[in-house]
Amino acid sequence: MHADAQARPTIGVPETASAYLEARRTSLRRSLAEVAEQVAAGTLEDASLENGILRITPLKAQTPPEALALTQATYDLVPRIKVTDLLLEVNAWTGFSECFTHQRSGRPADDRTALLTAILADGINLGLTRIAEASCGPSLRQLAWAHDWHIREECYAKALARLIGAHRALPLAQIWGDGTSASSNGQFFRAGGRGEALGDVNARHGKGLCWKLLGRAR
Repeated sequence: MHADAQARPTIGVPETASAYLEARRTSLRRSLAEVAEQVAAGTLEDASLENGILRITPLKAQTPPEALALTQATYDLVPRIKVTDLLLEVNAWTGFSECFTHQRSGRPADDRTALLTAILADGINLGLTRIAEASCGPSLRQLAWAHDWHIREECYAKALARLIGAHRALPLAQIWGDGTSASSNGQFFRAGGRGEALGDVNARHGKGLCWKLLGRAR
């Protein structure tokens, strides 16, 4: 065998897609068999399966009272400002609104107030109509124009990347690690059937549930 081949590092996964998929199928069958045995014996932890209906025991809050008191004391130290003012301030620091470019010309929005108001409507799940009625700023027509021509998923991705970069540049951020993981503010799942009754109406995503998760930053 050639010396380069001997020195080449290996990874612990199959070299072909078919072998990998078969290994995953075998692992899935094994796990399903274990779950089926636990269901039959009634030993499935924190869950039950009866008449084809899966019920999962809700998670209970495990935050110590001391931590809750410290959280409240910390929040009391933070100045109370309007979310619109905060959005303007963050945009002044980072210029993230420049990422929301016009679909045709590629230029940033001329009406930054309408753009940021439309972004805020997405962020707080209020919708354009209600935020236009609740504010004395841009009209619904202005918000709809800004949303249709400047707000897209790829624009959100670019703006988020700019915000993450600004966070990582802060000295305080270095205390919490290398920036490869982050706590997500929630992930939305569409709900139907029995879960639909428990869901909320999200102005952007529709009917569903929002769960707080730990996500990986990219």
